[in-house]
Amino acid sequence: MGDLLDVILNLPPERAKNALTYLDPLERQVLEILLEKKVALTAQQIIDSLVEKLADSIIEKIGELEETRAIVVEKVEKKEKIPVKFTRLKKPIYVEGATHVVFEARQNSGELDIPLFEDTYYPGKVYVKLSELVKAVNEYFKELPNAKTRSDLVALKRKLVSNFCEIPSFRRIESSILPELVAMGLVIAREPVSKKRAKKLYAVNPVLFEVLK
Repeated sequence: MGDLLDVILNLPPERAKNALTYLDPLERQVLEILLEKKVALTAQQIIDSLVEKLADSIIEKIGELEETRAIVVEKVEKKEKIPVKFTRLKKPIYVEGATHVVFEARQNSGELDIPLFEDTYYPGKVYVKLSELVKAVNEYFKELPNAKTRSDLVALKRKLVSNFCEIPSFRRIESSILPELVAMGLVIAREPVSKKRAKKLYAVNPVLFEVLK
């Protein structure tokens, strides 16, 4: 087992998470994703999970800004007469029956710096101009009706997130981040045993779930 795993297992439970400060931001974020999912994932599934998490946090931010009236809904096109609903309080915006939602920053507020990704280790808190955030989210909602599959939706979320941070490459996750976590004993890698599953799977070392819950 890796030295860091030994340290974690020998610390009192209330202090165990403190040892994770040894990890770099992306290593910590990957570990958190695996802890949250509680299943084995491929490197690509880890990246997709990160993209979805970051995209959802952007939409949550728009919900907060709309609720505080920093931005307003400028236009909603509906196929049928169903009220537009927004779920807030740490949930993504949900537009029922709408085909196109357009947000607009209030006058003179477009140059405000807005924090994103505050609850992440990677990329961590970043600041963006409100006008840039609104523009990117409007484009996302404009293209959303064309997303027919989960792959389409992930690709659209990837496009949204890439406006504000670098999405780690498959090579970086597969060849650098995951091997480091495996070497430290925090993550276990499982080699495929059949031709149908040709990609390596990664899961959190089971001994960590109770310690890091």
